Amino acid sequence: MTLDLRKLQQRLEGHPPASIYLLLGEEAFLMQEAVQVLKDKSLDPGTRDFNCDVFDAGEASAGTVRDAAEMLPMMSPRRLVIFRGVDKLKDKDWEVLFPLFERPVDTTVFVLTAETLDKRKKAFKRLTEASVLVELKRPYDSQLLDWIDYLAFRQGLKVAREASALLKQFVGANLTELNNELMKLKDYLGERLTIEPQDVLQVVSQTRVDRIFDLTDAIGRRDRATALHSLANLLEHGQSEVGVLAMITRHFRILSNLKDG
Repeated sequence: MTLDLRKLQQRLEGHPPASIYLLLGEEAFLMQEAVQVLKDKSLDPGTRDFNCDVFDAGEASAGTVRDAAEMLPMMSPRRLVIFRGVDKLKDKDWEVLFPLFERPVDTTVFVLTAETLDKRKKAFKRLTEASVLVELKRPYDSQLLDWIDYLAFRQGLKVAREASALLKQFVGANLTELNNELMKLKDYLGERLTIEPQDVLQVVSQTRVDRIFDLTDAIGRRDRATALHSLANLLEHGQSEVGVLAMITRHFRILSNLKDG
């Protein structure tokens, strides 16, 4: 079974948690949301501290994680064990975990997280056969405006359409950074509830704008090496390709108008 975050939330509304989940994706915000919803649906608030263990691959051994997963819950119907960054595991580590996939522990919700896994490996096949796969993909460019509206709604805010477009251009598809910028905007607005374009221009990190201008300046100088480096930096930090193209077009349209004038 393969779900996204929304389908995971919907399924947990009407069904108890499964025994094993694989959360797969590079979008940190979606990963945090998925882990939180699994915590909320798997654990009783009063005994959460006794029944939740979090391990990082590379720091904790697979044997330690397996022991935790096989432990009985304390004063609760189930316990939660989270193993983060399992893309770092070696084949011998997976061998230690395979018995958990073959005979899942009924009283444990075992959650494994990774940015990506090699689908050709035996570990991926064994894990996906035994688990609910939750894919947490970075949103497509066409989905970003809806995400901005949703993230603003969570903060009790509304975003003017032009302000949303500016956020999309300046921040890109990184939902964690979008959420952080909206939190800054909420503090800046005070009692106001609607984000206007001038608010975005005033508050959103200037370094994002500077990176765009570094790219357009390099293109204007025909400095290919610097332009490619700036472009790679923008994309690495979550800026969308369409957003970069829109800013380049805007920049040279302004220069063209100046030249005509």
